[in-house]
Amino acid sequence: MLSLAGGVAAVECARAFGAEAGLSWPNDVVCGGRKLAGVLAELGPDGSVLLGIGMNLAARAPQLPASDRLMPTSLLLETGAAPGAPEALTALLDRLRPIAAAFEAGGPSAIVERARALDALDGRTVELRLASGEVVPGTAAGISDDGCLLVRSAGEVRAYASGEVARLT
Repeated sequence: MLSLAGGVAAVECARAFGAEAGLSWPNDVVCGGRKLAGVLAELGPDGSVLLGIGMNLAARAPQLPASDRLMPTSLLLETGAAPGAPEALTALLDRLRPIAAAFEAGGPSAIVERARALDALDGRTVELRLASGEVVPGTAAGISDDGCLLVRSAGEVRAYASGEVARLT
């Protein structure tokens, strides 16, 4: 759920700077099929959670690395302007704080509703690569009430709590 919350905050931050950003479940920010930002949540040694959010602010096309996954982009390429790191951090925290407060007050549904509104995968053909190595082809069918990705495959919709999504079409 924290990865999803970080993804929502990062999408809202990118949109505040003018990017046409969406959420690629659970924690990537995409613009026109290119990856702008990613979120990583890890459990800390004392039970805390560390939330890392990386957003490409000012890279120009020749500076972006090739990728076998989603090609990268930057706010500069998407909007024609790039905020400085302090301005971007402030904007991100300004979006993350109310999401954390909404989670405290309303639980996971507060994050899920915001994530659904930003979902860039819904209706798209995807492959979901599971940790077991299994690949589930199908159509993204939204985000469940508990934050799982819903995938329609072989006539049924199943919920997946984890996996790596590759958007196909």
